[in-house]
This record gives sequence, C-alpha cells and structure tokens, in this order.
Amino acid sequence: MKKIFHNIIKIIYPYRNLLKHLSLSFLTVFLLFFLWYKYLDYFTNKGDFVKVPTFENVYYKDLNSLVNDIDLQFEVTDTGYDRSKQRGVILSQYPLPNTEVKPGRTIKLKINSLHTRKVKFPNVIDLPYIQAINELTNKGFRVEKIIPKPNMAINRVLAVVVKGTNNEITINQELYEGTVINLIVGSEKEREPIGMPNLIGLIRQDAEMELKTKKLNIGAIQLYDGNEFIDINDTLMYVSDSIILFKQDPVPGQQIKTGDYVDLYFTFNTTFNDSTMSIIIDEND
Repeated sequence: MKKIFHNIIKIIYPYRNLLKHLSLSFLTVFLLFFLWYKYLDYFTNKGDFVKVPTFENVYYKDLNSLVNDIDLQFEVTDTGYDRSKQRGVILSQYPLPNTEVKPGRTIKLKINSLHTRKVKFPNVIDLPYIQAINELTNKGFRVEKIIPKPNMAINRVLAVVVKGTNNEITINQELYEGTVINLIVGSEKEREPIGMPNLIGLIRQDAEMELKTKKLNIGAIQLYDGNEFIDINDTLMYVSDSIILFKQDPVPGQQIKTGDYVDLYFTFNTTFNDSTMSIIIDEND
C-alpha cells in the first residue's frame, strides 16, 4: 500500500505547481459564484413579492393613492375608447390583478381616452337600414331614431341627420365618436302595423337594437336604482349588461305602427327578484 502511495506521489510531484494553480482557480470560481448568488438574492429581493391590485375602472388621477402603500410603479402605455365607461378610467392592466410580482415592478395600463376622436362618416345611403345601423354602431355613432319617409326605396336609408338638426350628414364628413344621429328610411305611404316585440329581460343595447330593427323609436329611458326612477336617456353610462329591462310601454303584443315611440324601464340585474319587480311595476303604473 505504501509502495502504491509512493508511486502516486512520484507521478504527480512534477505537476505540483499546476495542481496548486488549478486548486486556487477552482476555489476562486467557487467564491465568486457564492458572492454573486448572495448579491443576486439581495438585488432581486428573493422571496419578497407584492400582490398586484386591481387598477381596472380606477380613474387615472387616483392611481397614485392606490400605489402609495405598496412598492409598485405604473405606466400608461395605451389608450382605447369604451363608451360605456367614464373617460380616464383604466380599461386593462398587465400583469393582471392578484399576480405576485417583485417589488418595484412597473404595471402597464390601458386608459379610456380622455378626448373624443373624430371619425369619417361612412356611406350608408341606399343601404338596408339594419345594415346601416350595424355599420354606424361599429364606427362609434349612436343611432337614436328611425324616421320613415314615403319612398320607393323601402327600408333603405335615404339620408342621415344629426339629432336635433335638419342638416344632412355627408360622406366622409368628420364627426365626433358618439355623435347621436337619426336615419331617414324609405317606407310605405302609410306606417306599417306591427306587434310590439317583447323586450323584457334584455340588456339596454339589445333592447334598443331590437326597436331599431323594427323601425320603432325610443321614448323615455328610466333606471330604477333601488329608491327611485332616474332618467338615463342622455347618458351612455348604462349600456353594459349591468342593467336589464323589466317594463316597457307599449306592452308586448300590443298593436302599434312603425315610427311609434317605446318607453323603456331598466333595473340592475343582480338587485331584485321577480316578486320585487312586480311591486315596482305596480307602484310605477
């Protein structure tokens, strides 16, 4: 055994300096790696996380107060336009709410545009009025009335005017997104009789679209907020699925004529049950 050990020493002895340098190099690399790992832990706050709050629907001026008590930054990187929401509120965020991130992380936000943009008015003349309504809605305009006018071009758009005026809108005319307009549509000499459609249970957008496709006009629009009825004709705040229609006038099935006005009554869809609705309807009659 001693002889074997002696032979090994004899073999490696000429390389003793090389082995010493290799050992020192290995030790140096190990120490550097250890120090780098510890520094990385400190620099990245390993084990420390912050839960991302919900920024959506928060007004942009209130963002600072939301992140005052947490170590996060925010940056508005994009804008959009959702007419059902208040201008200046946050539409979306990344990372998503409740995601765990490192302290100091920047949250990217998309904000509802503060300024109304202008849109070139499309050519809808001679289009079937239902197709015209869809195209104008997609462009951001709001069709309020269908005005029948005796003409051979039945159910086709003859002209478009801005609500409250007689000024016809021209093709490519620039109007603000959200402009309320009326369509003048060709019809028979006499207004057509029609059975009043059943709108009960529809959200506002669907109820209004159903009336327009039947060439009926929208009358009063009211919302029961739990205490009283409020007029929401001139606001677009309630165009989402948060409210549903529980009453209409005329009632479903009643014989009316195209061009007639229909009053709509909405309530929040998670607030009331059927029995409560019947009480509200009786009180409002």
